[in-house]
Amino acid sequence: MGNYVEFRLKTKKIPKEDRVIKKFGCEKNGPMQQIIDSEVLWLMEPYVPFDTGALRDAGVIHTNIGSGKITYICDYSRYQYYIPMNHHDQTTAYWFEKMKKDKKEQILRLVKKAAQGK
Repeated sequence: MGNYVEFRLKTKKIPKEDRVIKKFGCEKNGPMQQIIDSEVLWLMEPYVPFDTGALRDAGVIHTNIGSGKITYICDYSRYQYYIPMNHHDQTTAYWFEKMKKDKKEQILRLVKKAAQGK
């Protein structure tokens, strides 16, 4: 298999973490983690370099929604992630970090809204 890039979405340690994780569905494959993974993939899409769409689609195809890991498996995914290239619109190297910087508040609002429904 070719080179790949994987992002892990980890939570911070908090007191009585197991109880909180269970209450809000943040455990692996829990409803909250599924929401976060889906939203991160969707928000990252404009930042992922696009030529044929194979790289963008690789993230959706190879990510197990709810696992807390976003995985891009494509022959050139690692190269595209770390090596700057010509930019089109928002596409960029280090697209995960760029998306987090730009969309952090949006993700936090989504998580807060979803948690309030619990």
